[in-house]
Amino acid sequence: MPRFRSIQVSALNITTHPHSPEKYIQLFQDVFEAARPARFRSNHYGMIGSLHFLDENNPLEGIHGEIYKFLDFNADEPWLNLAEHKKADEHDLRQVNIPDHLKPDFASARYIFLPRSHKLFFESKTADSKSFGPTTMQKIFTGIFSLKSIRELYGEVDVTIEPSREGLKNIFSIHTLKRLQIVLQRPNPDDLEETEKEVLERLNQQNAKKMESLLIADSGQSLAPDKGTQTLAKIAASNGHVSGEGKDEEGMRIEESTADHPWHHVIKFNPKTQGAREAFLGQVADMSQKLRRRFRG
Repeated sequence: MPRFRSIQVSALNITTHPHSPEKYIQLFQDVFEAARPARFRSNHYGMIGSLHFLDENNPLEGIHGEIYKFLDFNADEPWLNLAEHKKADEHDLRQVNIPDHLKPDFASARYIFLPRSHKLFFESKTADSKSFGPTTMQKIFTGIFSLKSIRELYGEVDVTIEPSREGLKNIFSIHTLKRLQIVLQRPNPDDLEETEKEVLERLNQQNAKKMESLLIADSGQSLAPDKGTQTLAKIAASNGHVSGEGKDEEGMRIEESTADHPWHHVIKFNPKTQGAREAFLGQVADMSQKLRRRFRG
């Protein structure tokens, strides 16, 4: 019986305005060539470590590569001598010789970016159990897209964690829904069904890049979101966020948010017949289809 290994995949929605598949390809190439890491937590940094085309003859099929994360620190800050339980002195520090180009606590995860749908799939847990959580990845990409040289060329690039179907389902299932907040960053038109494009048209007509909607229930009542509000929430789930507050059947306070329920996809493979890279790249079509269909029906 073969012993299978697994990879957990999550996803980000990356949007620019105006946009085109070619522009997204150029965005990633410019960020990669800039080779500038972004801080995502304390002294931890991340960057695009490698970039390749899924099909060298057709770049629009997508990009793949690795994301790197590592620890960086200021070597001029005080050091501790654990052997003597005191601050390290000049004699101690003469033994420290770490070149600036070497960084500790390195880890990498694979990614695939599809420029037509502007979705980025990444290993949120690698086959060797390295963790790249969705929030970490969101911070890394928000950081590298915020470089001055990138912003001057592309403006603001929005990065949203793709939520699972359960995120919205849990919100609309709150027994007594007292408060519903929808924050919508202007989506790209090719992502939307016909009924959803009306929302985008409303934003465009008002020269708006962002919409915030807050519904608060009457005293003693529960919100009853109509079809329009539910459509708005579905779009915002991948282009912003949605949150709800209320009470459960026992009267206990409850909060739900799409941000708390990231989309996951698990890939299992037999390491004797397939590598982790091949397993990841081999499921790009399946992952894309499952993500696209998660709110359907």
